Amino acid sequence: MKRCVIIFVVLIVTLPVHAGDMKFVYSFDIPPISWKENNRMYGILIDIADEAVRKRMEIAISHEGYPWKRAQYLVKNGKADALITNGPLRKEWAEHSSETPFVYEQKLYAKNGNPRLDQLKKVKTLEELRPFTLMVHRGSGWDKKNLIDNNFKVYEADDQETRFRMLVRDRADATIIDIHVARYIIKRLGLQNQIVELNTMENVPFHLVVGKGSPYKRIIPDFDETIRKMKKDGSLQKIFDKYR
Repeated sequence: MKRCVIIFVVLIVTLPVHAGDMKFVYSFDIPPISWKENNRMYGILIDIADEAVRKRMEIAISHEGYPWKRAQYLVKNGKADALITNGPLRKEWAEHSSETPFVYEQKLYAKNGNPRLDQLKKVKTLEELRPFTLMVHRGSGWDKKNLIDNNFKVYEADDQETRFRMLVRDRADATIIDIHVARYIIKRLGLQNQIVELNTMENVPFHLVVGKGSPYKRIIPDFDETIRKMKKDGSLQKIFDKYR
């Protein structure tokens, strides 16, 4: 009897605190990458996880959206299992895939008709943007690290759409934003003829990032193989095309 009790206690201790579906968490406000609407998550990353993990790997998963810092906190502290984001930046508390199902492509955008547009078309590095005023997103870690903390001239927007509205109103010269987000917003606002897409400033590869305390770390090799197949058969590209 005593032995049975000991075995039972060991089993309880070793079970994950969030036993059940593999819990993916995302930023809740970056369409078309990930966003929440009517208490449901939508977007490119959600579709990738559904196709790769739920459908092809046959693992039950759930999707939840939070402010980005909160989402990372949940995985770091074992309250959720996974993110799809840059893996190496989170190596202290997570393991990540080798394959990159998504690339966050930071492109430069400006108003068509900006008197300095010819100069902006030649820009290929951040340092070359010092003479210009840039629209940034308040709360963006990338904008803070690369632009605000390095004393670039910036004008802050409270949301992504305001970046482009302010460009059209000549409040700034340019903005740097992911190509998928930019194209989605430009189309939504009907600014296709007013905004010009310029050079890529940085590519940030995204990985499957699984917390070190999650039992789902074991699926990473299978996830890599699944993503390779999705790249080869075109299904990954179909997801991107859906949100153009």
